[in-house]
Amino acid sequence: MPLAFLAGASAFHAVPAAAGEHPAIAAADGDELVPGFEWGVHTYAARCGGDGLSVAVDGARGWKVDAGPGAPRGGDFDVHLDLAGGDGSRIDFAKRNGPVEKTYVRCLPEDMYDLDFQRLREGGPRLYVIQIPPNYMAAVTRAGAPVWWLPTADLGFDAKIFPDGTIGWNGGGQNGVVDYGIFHYASLTGRSIRSVTTASGDFVDVHDHLVLPNGNELVGAPTFREGVDLTAYGGSASARVRDTAIEELTPDGDLVRSWDSGDHIGLDQTPARWWPVIVARNPNPYDVSHWNAVDVVGRYMYLSFRHLDAVYKVDRRTGKIIWKLGGVETNKSLEVRGDPRGDDPLNGQHDVNVRRDGTITLFDNSTITGEAPRAVQYRIDERKGVARMISEVTDPEVTISAAGGSARIVDGGWLINWGVSAPARVGAYDDRGRPIFRFTYPAGATYRANPVPDSISQADLRRAMNRMAR
Repeated sequence: MPLAFLAGASAFHAVPAAAGEHPAIAAADGDELVPGFEWGVHTYAARCGGDGLSVAVDGARGWKVDAGPGAPRGGDFDVHLDLAGGDGSRIDFAKRNGPVEKTYVRCLPEDMYDLDFQRLREGGPRLYVIQIPPNYMAAVTRAGAPVWWLPTADLGFDAKIFPDGTIGWNGGGQNGVVDYGIFHYASLTGRSIRSVTTASGDFVDVHDHLVLPNGNELVGAPTFREGVDLTAYGGSASARVRDTAIEELTPDGDLVRSWDSGDHIGLDQTPARWWPVIVARNPNPYDVSHWNAVDVVGRYMYLSFRHLDAVYKVDRRTGKIIWKLGGVETNKSLEVRGDPRGDDPLNGQHDVNVRRDGTITLFDNSTITGEAPRAVQYRIDERKGVARMISEVTDPEVTISAAGGSARIVDGGWLINWGVSAPARVGAYDDRGRPIFRFTYPAGATYRANPVPDSISQADLRRAMNRMAR
């Protein structure tokens, strides 16, 4: 008969093959398997009791199960695995003259929050990194199992695993300012490698960080203008205005070049709908543009500014703005076609990403407009000055996104972090926009959901966890 196990606080229903065809396992004695067992899924996390993990084995004709101490056994039996938080174990299923099916299970930390995980159809990204409250960065499988995690003492903004097997994150919350921090590198075992600040040694803007193919890095450096007259916008006659310099640094921290938004983008490019928010929330300094994302292709960088409702393509060598998508119209603005939201399509967007086919994806928060947040994809025709929307994804369960968020096309579908919503969610969607799975956060949120590079396998992550558990 079908089995349905509750995965932590989740609504994940795991239905294995027909009864008796394959063996199955379940957590017992009050412990929990995350997700519930399903034949063909090989990685699980577990809510283990203080004295380890109790496992109930449901045998099948012709199969033997190797779990815990002793020789492999057939039939139904219970076994206790002596595991603590972070410890893992392998459970093997073998049939005479057949291949061994290897299954891995690892105990979660006691203080890691349960996430409500609901799977609706097959597929989804292979592995992705999210934050799990109260203070963990975690790589999670498409079945909803955390396979690797690392605690962080700070906010852990934008945690991402790089192709060389290192982890990076922006440690925000410095000097009481959420947006200011230091970018950290560590091995997957948590060994600190180095930290990145601005060229002057000050805190970076934590919203994004990019490693270029030549090993240089792009960071955001908060910059300030003094004595700016903002009375026309409802602000002070002698205001302190915050801008952002995008700095390219060598691995040693030397400045290669810098592009300052205050030198290229006027106050009149901040849409009128943002000024009451800026004046009320940030009187000193006034956050007139609020940079939040960067991507680079060759000599060009693509910059997203939340309070400008716009993405800019910029020549990194000359500093020239090539085009602008969204926001207040200028002579660099692209004509928007095919977007149901017309020629003013973006509001508080995040996470600009340029794909290999030249299309651009981003997460459109729709912060002030009252419309639903969405993931959106555009094809840019620079010669004609046109941005044509070719895809968008919304979720009927997500009606608001105040800040944050990300949207990436990966493994044939979308991986979307819906930002600061109520409740906060991360989800996967197929190429038709249908939900594959949803994570719901009981508290807090994750700033981005970053895909794990194909060069990093679950085995790599398991080995790192095993070394940390020693």
